[in-house]
Amino acid sequence: MSPPIRFAVALTLALTAIALPALAREPECATGSHAETRACLERLTASVEAELQRAEARLAARIALWDAESPEVRRALRLLDADRKAYRDYRAAQCELQASAAAGGNGAEDLRAMCMIEQDRARMALLYAQLDRFGLAD
Repeated sequence: MSPPIRFAVALTLALTAIALPALAREPECATGSHAETRACLERLTASVEAELQRAEARLAARIALWDAESPEVRRALRLLDADRKAYRDYRAAQCELQASAAAGGNGAEDLRAMCMIEQDRARMALLYAQLDRFGLAD
């Protein structure tokens, strides 16, 4: 086997080793062809992003109803907005880093999508935990 072909085979095996554990985290997308897996990941990414937006809106609504002085409510809403923007920047950088493990190959988009799903799910857990901190007065 020539060195370029050996390299291509080694790279393919390495990328498969990287992608398979990641796909195990999203079992609903781990079946079928690569095109089917990719389409599933795209649907799941959009669905989880929509869930995340609903969680952010729910927290903003809870803060708006919070039993605190108006300046504190406005401050908390501004901080939530800044946090939302900072999270999006962090997620983009983190997922680009994870996608770079595919060295520009076909798996890069899959790794990026799986990262976004994982990051957004973790973010939603944090947002839902915040709901109790901005509880309504009894």
